[in-house]
Amino acid sequence: MLFSSYEFIFMFLPIVLVVFFGLNFAKVNKVAQQIFLIAVSLYFYYKGCGNFIVIFIAQILFNYIIGTLLLRIKANKIVRLIIMWVALAENVGILFYYKYTYFFANLSNKLFNSHFSMSIILLPLGISFFTFRIISYIVDCYNRKAEHYTLIEYLLFITFFPALTIGPIVRHNEIIPQFKDNKIYKFDLDNFKKGIFIFSIGLSKKVLIATPLLSFTNNAFNINSNHNPLILWIGMFTNLFAFYFDFSGYTDMAIGISRFFNIELVENFNSPYKARNIQDYWRRWHITLTRFLTDYIFSYIYKPGSGIAIFCLGTMITFLISGFWHGAGINYIIWGLLHGLSMCIIALLALKSSKKYLMNKKAARFITMAALTFLASLYATDGLRNYYKVLKTLVNFNYFKSLGLMGSAKDILLTISSNSYTIIILLLSVYICFYTSNTKELTKKFENNSRYPIYAGILMLLSLFGLGATSSFIYFKF
Repeated sequence: MLFSSYEFIFMFLPIVLVVFFGLNFAKVNKVAQQIFLIAVSLYFYYKGCGNFIVIFIAQILFNYIIGTLLLRIKANKIVRLIIMWVALAENVGILFYYKYTYFFANLSNKLFNSHFSMSIILLPLGISFFTFRIISYIVDCYNRKAEHYTLIEYLLFITFFPALTIGPIVRHNEIIPQFKDNKIYKFDLDNFKKGIFIFSIGLSKKVLIATPLLSFTNNAFNINSNHNPLILWIGMFTNLFAFYFDFSGYTDMAIGISRFFNIELVENFNSPYKARNIQDYWRRWHITLTRFLTDYIFSYIYKPGSGIAIFCLGTMITFLISGFWHGAGINYIIWGLLHGLSMCIIALLALKSSKKYLMNKKAARFITMAALTFLASLYATDGLRNYYKVLKTLVNFNYFKSLGLMGSAKDILLTISSNSYTIIILLLSVYICFYTSNTKELTKKFENNSRYPIYAGILMLLSLFGLGATSSFIYFKF
């Protein structure tokens, strides 16, 4: 069930909100509201994952027991360490089976001439995200950075449907204390208004910008049927901006829906395309993933003062895992390693300069965007062979040479005119990313600007007309 669907917007969400706050109006104990929210969250997930819901429930209950044991066992450190590693092995094992078994079976067949015969294993919705959420809880229990929560509180943390499928990757100490506050169980008009505002921004990002850009990208990267380098150059940029508006749109919708329930989720994006280098980019893009990888992988390898060599080792390992987490494919691994290498280069350059940034803002942003454009295209291609074809097509000047000067000019004008709608959307997306406030900044201005609710209503109305053509979110495949 997509956030950007008629079923969710006009049926599921209104019914859930009416019943949830209706229970409070009827003066029912808040536990009933909590159980109801858990039940509808599980139903929401079932609609997206089907029979995997059984394994999902078993997994979260198993980890609740493990977390409880880690918190209650006092003295024996070795026993606690074994229990933690059992839990980590179980979580990573399930993720590995569903996400990587088919990849490694095929890789083994190619490299070692083995004969593993496997059907494609369907990737359960959100498994990469809720697995990291569970792992953070288990490690925090081992380090005694978590308190003992009731089963209901823990289930709310794991299953809360706005953040269940593709984040943000919230932590227990960010969301469970909010569920303990009696205020959230009463309808709050101010939060509801903000929720609609944020949700409308997210919905418009997905429907009005990401969907048409992604549609063009998919056609442009189908280079078997289209060898026009101009089409592919446009596709490189539509791909980059489609990723941002698709994922940040989902995050905005998740944050907006959570506000309906008086819950505040952490921000996941902070104008990432305004970054001046790759390091700055990762402080702004998918912030909760960066935070998880930093706290639970990188910080266990690199300690302050360990030296640049250990820093680079930790960075490369962390981004290797990041690439592998994003997808089971060589493209994703190379994507992660290239990002890690960029981070190491920036760190090495920083040692030789006292300046925070080595070049002016415009030049730095241009170079960063160029790097991100080519790195993001690794996502849009299936395998290195296809990525090589993309790069080769981008510089296929023979295409225009065969048309001649007049023919090339005519072809370029025809390409631009026939794809004018996409180009307008692309230019609009560039303007939004570089010259407007992001969602968090707009929300801060919301209360003091009477025009913002009008803007939100217009965006919502325009988006609702385009819901029928909306595709699923890109990050569902991760």
